[in-house]
Amino acid sequence: MHKKDAMLMIKFGKPTFLRDVGNAVRNGNPVLVNDVQEYLDPGLDPILLHSEFKGEGGIMQIKLGEALADYD
Repeated sequence: MHKKDAMLMIKFGKPTFLRDVGNAVRNGNPVLVNDVQEYLDPGLDPILLHSEFKGEGGIMQIKLGEALADYD
């Protein structure tokens, strides 16, 4: 399905989890999260709830943790 895309497969508890997800969002790459338990990192809420907004210059952005990522 995503042969051309660089699908990122990461473990949920990885220390750089949110940064890796943010990089995938910026680059438009799909993410597969392994080892998901009942608890989800609240940093994923903006993605799961589609909380994007227009930032400076009218560019759609999403807030991941403390960082902003361009989102389309």
